[in-house]
Amino acid sequence: MNNKETRKRTNEIFAAQELLQQELEDVRFNCSHDSYRIGNWSWRPGAINVAKICNHCDEHVGTPSEEEVNLFDNPMNSNPTISIEE
Repeated sequence: MNNKETRKRTNEIFAAQELLQQELEDVRFNCSHDSYRIGNWSWRPGAINVAKICNHCDEHVGTPSEEEVNLFDNPMNSNPTISIEE
């Protein structure tokens, strides 16, 4: 692959990536977020916080309560999942 082909393919990949990012945002916007787990959330390199993460779309949906954090920290509970009853 020559430099011109490399540049063309790189631009195509970036364009596809932007379209997929927008689609992901749309899917997450329309998600019910009715079930979540407590997990680690990284919002930028080097920054990791304990967070509520939607089980359906993997979106950050809030900050867990102290009780939820304790469930997360419990080694006997490998993946606490919480469902919201509506």
